[in-house]
Amino acid sequence: MIGYWLVMGILACALVAVAVAVAASRGAPHHSLLVAPDPPGPPVAPDRAAPGGVAGSQSSDPPIGDARIWVALGATVPASGSGDGDDPSWVAIVAASLPAPTIVHDLSVPGSTLVEARRDQLPTALALAPDLITVWFAASDLLQEIRLGSHERDLDALLAACAAPGREVVVANVPELPGTTVPVDGDDDDPSAVVSRWNAAVARTAAAHGATLADLHGGNLVLSPSDVAIGEIRLSRRGQRALADCVRPAVVAALARLGPVAERRATPANESTTHASRREDPSISRSPSP
Repeated sequence: MIGYWLVMGILACALVAVAVAVAASRGAPHHSLLVAPDPPGPPVAPDRAAPGGVAGSQSSDPPIGDARIWVALGATVPASGSGDGDDPSWVAIVAASLPAPTIVHDLSVPGSTLVEARRDQLPTALALAPDLITVWFAASDLLQEIRLGSHERDLDALLAACAAPGREVVVANVPELPGTTVPVDGDDDDPSAVVSRWNAAVARTAAAHGATLADLHGGNLVLSPSDVAIGEIRLSRRGQRALADCVRPAVVAALARLGPVAERRATPANESTTHASRREDPSISRSPSP
């Protein structure tokens, strides 16, 4: 009998240990990286680049020293109930088509505002020492009725923090939205006029920091009602692909301007690449240096 109860006790302890481990894993922040160590800084929300947390441009993991680092900041989420949760995000779609080895960290937090991203996403992004940062909050902030002046100030502060020698920053603006989802200032205001004011502010702020503008509105990205929920962008599978198609040229051009990894690392830290020496893509709207 003693042996029986001893075995049963060991079995019960093992079951309790398994249950505790499962509960802990579900509650802990997820930030898995395929080819890079966890960055210093506060925990972040789950990466949305791919089921593994990171999207890469090649099937085999490149050596970390030979790869560029791209960090995506944003607020999008797959459409609820569409089955898109297991489908790649626009970041993963773009990453899969990049010509050079790239480590991608998608730090997007569903429904995040730009001011929240400055607090929650930006510190982790900077700790990763990225070569490229993409930023897309304009549409989300507009739909959440953030005042344009506040968005412009927060974007200015975020881009100032992102600026560094040898780093590229791409900022996306507001695409064409279903008219009924655009908050207006009054009965006489027009949704298209609201979007135009927001896009002018985004372009102005990007220009002040020498960032590349990914013009979603000029790129004819049209989000359908299924892509837009109350207060947030919830991209369908079609929406993810359409967004990827619009942003991809800006990302590819930005990475091309960086040059080979070895060449970039040989450049002194206090020496930045001049805009005049960068290859320009006529299909990309490049904000001029201030």
